[in-house]
Amino acid sequence: MIGGANQTQHFRNVYFISYNKEQLLLDSLPSLPHPLANSCGVIIDNIVYVAGGLSSPAASSAEHIFWKLDLNQPRRNWFGQRFHRGRAKGAC
Repeated sequence: MIGGANQTQHFRNVYFISYNKEQLLLDSLPSLPHPLANSCGVIIDNIVYVAGGLSSPAASSAEHIFWKLDLNQPRRNWFGQRFHRGRAKGAC
């Protein structure tokens, strides 16, 4: 779970949720550099990629940023890169 929102705010929290031997496990990961909700993400080769999303409940367009978190590294930090390829559509 990466970021998220309720009616009044967006969140930076990041969790890895897994299921093992009939038990639900929740591990905390480094928080995003800023709040984000309605983004798109994928894990490839143990690297988390997140794109787009809304930075606040008042946001009217998606963020133009692409985040990366390498779970293979002992010191995990989010790295971001802005992209400006066309107009953002939707939340992601």
